[in-house]
Amino acid sequence: MSRNSSSTRVILTCGALGVALGIVLVPANLVTIAFMATAPLLVLSLMGVWLLPPLAALALLRRPGVGLLTSVIAGLVTVPLTPFGWMGLFQGLLWGVLCEIPFALTRYRRWSAWLFTGTGLVVAVIGLIPTYTTYGLDQMAVPVMLLAVVLTIASCVLAGYLSVLLARALGRTGIAPAPRVRATDAPA
Repeated sequence: MSRNSSSTRVILTCGALGVALGIVLVPANLVTIAFMATAPLLVLSLMGVWLLPPLAALALLRRPGVGLLTSVIAGLVTVPLTPFGWMGLFQGLLWGVLCEIPFALTRYRRWSAWLFTGTGLVVAVIGLIPTYTTYGLDQMAVPVMLLAVVLTIASCVLAGYLSVLLARALGRTGIAPAPRVRATDAPA
């Protein structure tokens, strides 16, 4: 069986990760609803949580499409459990695609911690575009707006790094081979 094929083990691992991390997304979605208008900085500091399913799957399995599949499954978990409903599926699809792009650009040959944290950075910047008016960043004082940008970027970069750590921990349990990230690849 080729390395890029979708074996039962890969699909089931994506499903298990998607369900587990989808359950983590449920309270994040509820916090988003509760505090979007009153504490947008809190909500923006949680943006990285949505990157955990696709990035953890990519870090653990190192195969094309696993980030997208895991993210869609995580989104499906949130559909009946949050007021966002089917929008959760769309969110999963969107975050999954955005997280797959940097790895696709490397033709799925690079798996360094830098690529995961860099993906978090790129996705944060892209994610800030629609949230500029949604969360009222355009109405905030410049220092508060800059803090919102920093919190969002920090959250997403941290999610990239945490996904590598999660994959290493899961790899030690025998779920999948642990990623071989060199110490020189780890962010300072």
